[in-house]
Amino acid sequence: MRRGTTSLFGYRDYTLLWIGQTFSLIGSSSSWVAYPLLVLALTGSAAKAGIVSFASWLPYVVFQLPAGALVDRWHRKWTMAVCDALRAAALASVAVALALGQLVYWQLVIVAFVERTLTILFAPAETAALSRIVPPAQISAAVARNDARENTAGVVGPPLGGLLFGVARLAPFAVDAASYLVSLVTVLALRTPLAPEPVEKRTRLRQEVGEGVAFIWRIPFLRATALQSRASTAPPAARWGRCWRCSGSAASPARPRVVHCCARSRHRCW
Repeated sequence: MRRGTTSLFGYRDYTLLWIGQTFSLIGSSSSWVAYPLLVLALTGSAAKAGIVSFASWLPYVVFQLPAGALVDRWHRKWTMAVCDALRAAALASVAVALALGQLVYWQLVIVAFVERTLTILFAPAETAALSRIVPPAQISAAVARNDARENTAGVVGPPLGGLLFGVARLAPFAVDAASYLVSLVTVLALRTPLAPEPVEKRTRLRQEVGEGVAFIWRIPFLRATALQSRASTAPPAARWGRCWRCSGSAASPARPRVVHCCARSRHRCW
């Protein structure tokens, strides 16, 4: 890491994480559009396609609140690595099952749920790692660049997924699995220490989540953003989920990061 540079890409670990997540997000956006296409092709049922979409959305409701508090207890690097490895395996299982002609509908439901759950756990780990990888003066710029990365992936991924699905039904899932492996390699290459902050006494998970929610509720912008994410479908919820995924951190020694990491979005959207 070169401390003298003002360019974010002068920070080795930030560059690695940014590149890995760019591949991962494009791969995820590609497979996201392929799920309903595959279900319709296999079953002809729009209702079953809706169930798969619901399975992918449900983790945002169930796990996004405690995710931040959980990740505060875990090593960020290994959390991200395990999430990437398991997501790669889940998506690869779909591609392999399609190649062998053995794919069953409920496998898609389970994979959609598992992949999204792991994504929700990965997100706060990446957010927490950001404050270690770049200096405080660069965090707002890093968050803005990450937002641009997510928006670009949201534009590039769906048409790419449709194109890949037209080539071969397994292609979007194989590409997504490969993108998670790219992310895994970049995460494993990180050198910055990403162990959790030491605390004298760890409070109970329920208490940390409650304190995080109370903290968010007291700040009008965070409260409005959180409510909007809850009223949205899964893709918007993913974009707006930064405040919810930080909710655990809001009750931890990392609390100052929460407002700081949202500052750029606040100035842009409000």
